[in-house]
Amino acid sequence: MSTTVGLWLFVIVLVLAIVLSVKLNFNIGIAGFIGAFILGMWYCGYSAKEVAAFFPTNLIVTQFVITLFFGFAVSTGVFKVLGEQVIYRSAMYRGLYRW
Repeated sequence: MSTTVGLWLFVIVLVLAIVLSVKLNFNIGIAGFIGAFILGMWYCGYSAKEVAAFFPTNLIVTQFVITLFFGFAVSTGVFKVLGEQVIYRSAMYRGLYRW
């Protein structure tokens, strides 16, 4: 198959991942991961082990930890308290914010 066919398949998989994530309230990252895995195995002809070797595990672990951290901070109300403290402590500096 040509490069143009591969590009169109990529666009179709990307649009399909976005549509599925919106319609089914599904994580777009997981849908994209599954789509890339299937496309790598079907179109490129790689084995599952070869496709998995392409994914940057350090980046995925880092994103997971950061998401977990911010999710915990949001659920415990840390950002709300932090925002209130910033507004309270900057009350005398009216030029910093315009609302």
